[in-house]
Amino acid sequence: MGCRASKHIGKSLTSEEVSTLALNLRCSNADRMQIQMLDNETVEQLMSQVMRCTRVHSSCFMLTFKASRLDLKPNQKLAFIDGLVSGSTILVTILRDKFPERLGPYDMAVIPIDCSDFVLSSCSSADFTNLGTMWVMSGQAAAGIGIDTVSEEQMVAQVSPASKVTLADNERRELSIPLETTHFCWSYQVPKWDSMVLSTFPEVEAFVKFGGYIYCDEDRMVLQAQAVMPAQDDTGGLQFRLSKLWNPSWTQSLVEQGRFQPITIGELNEVGARHYCWLKPGESISGTNSKPLDSQPDVPHGGFAYLFHEDALKADETELSMDRYFAVTSGDERPARRASASSNTNSNSSFHLMEAATNQDRTIFSPTLRPNEDFGAVPQEWAPRLEGLVRLESQEVLETFSNLLNVTHKKTDNWTRDRGCRQHGVNQCQPSCIFRNKAPVPSEYMLLGVWRNQNAELWSRYCAMRTAIFEECQLDPIPEPVHCQSCTHQFQALGGSQLHPLEWRLFHGSSTNICEDICAGNFKEELAGTGATWKNAGDTFGMPLYGFGIYFAEQITKADEYCKSDEPGVFSVLLCRIVAGRVKMVTDNEFDPTLLKSEALDGKCHSVCGDRTRTLGKPYREMVVYESDQVYPEFLIQYARQVAS
Repeated sequence: MGCRASKHIGKSLTSEEVSTLALNLRCSNADRMQIQMLDNETVEQLMSQVMRCTRVHSSCFMLTFKASRLDLKPNQKLAFIDGLVSGSTILVTILRDKFPERLGPYDMAVIPIDCSDFVLSSCSSADFTNLGTMWVMSGQAAAGIGIDTVSEEQMVAQVSPASKVTLADNERRELSIPLETTHFCWSYQVPKWDSMVLSTFPEVEAFVKFGGYIYCDEDRMVLQAQAVMPAQDDTGGLQFRLSKLWNPSWTQSLVEQGRFQPITIGELNEVGARHYCWLKPGESISGTNSKPLDSQPDVPHGGFAYLFHEDALKADETELSMDRYFAVTSGDERPARRASASSNTNSNSSFHLMEAATNQDRTIFSPTLRPNEDFGAVPQEWAPRLEGLVRLESQEVLETFSNLLNVTHKKTDNWTRDRGCRQHGVNQCQPSCIFRNKAPVPSEYMLLGVWRNQNAELWSRYCAMRTAIFEECQLDPIPEPVHCQSCTHQFQALGGSQLHPLEWRLFHGSSTNICEDICAGNFKEELAGTGATWKNAGDTFGMPLYGFGIYFAEQITKADEYCKSDEPGVFSVLLCRIVAGRVKMVTDNEFDPTLLKSEALDGKCHSVCGDRTRTLGKPYREMVVYESDQVYPEFLIQYARQVAS
């Protein structure tokens, strides 16, 4: 797919003064494209081009070139970006965890009012379900919920066409919807709300300013009204699928019905959204001939459409490319509730990853407010009151992580059979086939994003274990620390988190699903031998080299052997903090793996360094511990591989 830049507008320039740049875009959703830019254009103009080509809003992507965030310097001319030449590749990291790529989730809050005060305007049954109606509330009734209508005698708001409730009984209960409800509609915001004195009830204020749902029985009597409020976590409540592109042919009919209304939510206005419409479940939009259009929005349970232009019926190509809609989820589509951090299960939590347009795509789970339980002091560098995976945004910090990937990448003598066979993958064929068809080793690892794991319970358990091991190490001569490449001086305080003596910070590669599970509940010793351990063909279980423990690498190249992509082109690795304590060095093959674990558990040592480089000539060292509380999964790193042709 190719996109051309618009002609440069400005003073007349000669060909000697201006050069054309053919820039390659490599997107985190695996799309590849090329754009043409002039080198005297700015990063802001580049971002507009990327928007047109990817149809992703500029607030939802990062542009990275040589580990530097271009989008943070919108006024910089392309000619002054060091190293940017025709043929350069720019990484486009799509952020699917914010509007307009993602909507919600929301909690529903019941309006504390006598529902008889909501009076629906009289209309036919056909108009009620096809065109919608209005509701009216007297000034006296409004005063009962704390609203002073000032100069207005009553409050009035438009109501969308009504729909039958499609949610199951258990979902109605979760959303506090009366079971006798037969129909519901969306109530748009109250006109002139900004001239009224609004209620101190937050749910009433939200209903008046932003809208909400009205639930009716078969006689069209209002049973309940609910406001839509931002949720504190990603489970339960009102959920939406990720965005889909809006077809411009759908707009006119809905505008003619008065269905598109101005957006009054500041956060949505800030990214250019101007009009919105509630789409009823199974919405069927007709054309000018009153017949249903060939294509229809996919909203079996309803949804919201958003337009990004002032005139709902007129827009340029870029504005139209931003228009989108979100379908309400129901049943099995909805994310499962996150398991407790102390849970012993290894179920896959339903996280949202960076890129999610199909069932395979996902985006990193947003953090939640930390519960009231006090697990002890947490590091001061943690984001206040947040629990879970918190994205790091500091450019300086991200550049350090990018440098970590560069420094710990072993560029030569770097293949092992754990990387697998080019034809059959890992553990799927005989060693002779693997050595004939070696899977390629990436030539470069490009940082896409970093999340700090803020898990107060796991941190408390880790700190207790660290204190105990440090005290044990004081009883005998303090052991000499084993220095690792990922723990050199420049990486001692990653993200503001300083390592203590006798601690390591090491990589552990896996799939994104498993990395997130580990961040929530730590490693499970009982699963040792079932993961990337070398196994005979067909086996599901193997004996790890240094016994049944938790294995780590000091180099990203080694950890990357075990990383599996859950979405095209995106890989995840954990950077874990580990209490090394007293380390047992193993430099040959003359050892009993069961004795290594026994020595660690008996306190003779606390960890093992399998140094197969010193005497055996192997490419890598591996570090092993046998207690999960010696490990704190501190950072989740996402990256892309670059494989030399």
